[in-house]
Amino acid sequence: MTLDFLKHPLVVLVSLVVAVVSVGLTVYFYLDSREFREPVYIVDEEHKQIFDSTASSPKIKVLDKDSNPVSDNIFLATVIMWNAGKLSIEPEDVRVPLQIKIKPISKLLDYSIVKESDPEITKFQLSELLGLSWLHFDSGYGVKVQLLYSAPEQAEVEITGKIKGVAQIKRLVSGSESIKSFKFLLGLGFIYLLLSMPMIIITVKSKEIIKEKRAGRYQIAMTTALFVFVSSIGMITIALFFLLREANPPL
Repeated sequence: MTLDFLKHPLVVLVSLVVAVVSVGLTVYFYLDSREFREPVYIVDEEHKQIFDSTASSPKIKVLDKDSNPVSDNIFLATVIMWNAGKLSIEPEDVRVPLQIKIKPISKLLDYSIVKESDPEITKFQLSELLGLSWLHFDSGYGVKVQLLYSAPEQAEVEITGKIKGVAQIKRLVSGSESIKSFKFLLGLGFIYLLLSMPMIIITVKSKEIIKEKRAGRYQIAMTTALFVFVSSIGMITIALFFLLREANPPL
């Protein structure tokens, strides 16, 4: 029995697709099965402006809790932090206490925890210096914090601290460059896929009319078509892997 059918372009194509997808799935499930701690957070890109000092009437005065007048603009910032990893983050895993830093501001007017995943388990606490602590920080659990502050313009907010096994507390930004890059890669992969299909079909059909002395051109054309196809599958697999793994806040 001859095995020449194994050399058929369509058989080679299917084999390549299966190989690429298999490798992609193997890598995905391997990375997805790893257990690690991954504290991440997001901050509103645009803080809500509660008071505009430049547009208010001089007859209107805003006072803080100590009855002191507030002369700057007033903003409300929302911060959400959650454990995107598969391991719980216990208090003993904290090497350097976590702290929410907001600067530059004129004054911090108020701060509060407005929501948490399971208050009976997590028991998040926020100190006057915006130190963040908890009882249990399980996988998928999170906390939402709001900060009311006065400043001439919107301030920068970040969470600092050190946790066992965590290189840094990662800030996720909606529409970040990495997400845009993977979406671009996904779109490019689909374009390559659409281009490769007619290339393969035309090349396969043209084999019957290509003379023997031009067989080399056929091989080049088929190799190019297969390369474009496999490249498209690879780009789509990589882009989907990272986009699907992109963490989303639970609150």
